[in-house]
Amino acid sequence: MQAVGNKASQEEGRGTGRDALSLALRADGIGTSVHFKPLHLFRWYQERLGFSKGQFPVAERCFEETLSLPIYPDLADSDQDLITERIRHIWSAIVPVGPASYRASSLWNTPVRPSSWLAAQRTARSQISARGT
Repeated sequence: MQAVGNKASQEEGRGTGRDALSLALRADGIGTSVHFKPLHLFRWYQERLGFSKGQFPVAERCFEETLSLPIYPDLADSDQDLITERIRHIWSAIVPVGPASYRASSLWNTPVRPSSWLAAQRTARSQISARGT
């Protein structure tokens, strides 16, 4: 596999790592999408309400850096493992130029499946309910 990111492309602008990851996953037959565009970037809101790019920089940064991965009820554990492995492999070519906190993250080294995330959410909700809050 060829490298999908380098320091020069990372410095050119935000979203480059996301786009490189998306293209590399697509080459591996793994579809991704970009969702949740901030409302102020839509022409309708700009024309009617006067919004413009730059008014909500945090929302714009989140949009530029977020990638939707495959998720659906019948996604097999083996497919989740494959997607995770491919992301780790591809991301390792992109992230070394990024903040060290990305590489040191314990979450990065822990496979998280949607089912385990949902179980954690249920546990948290039951603990909150038990406290009466």
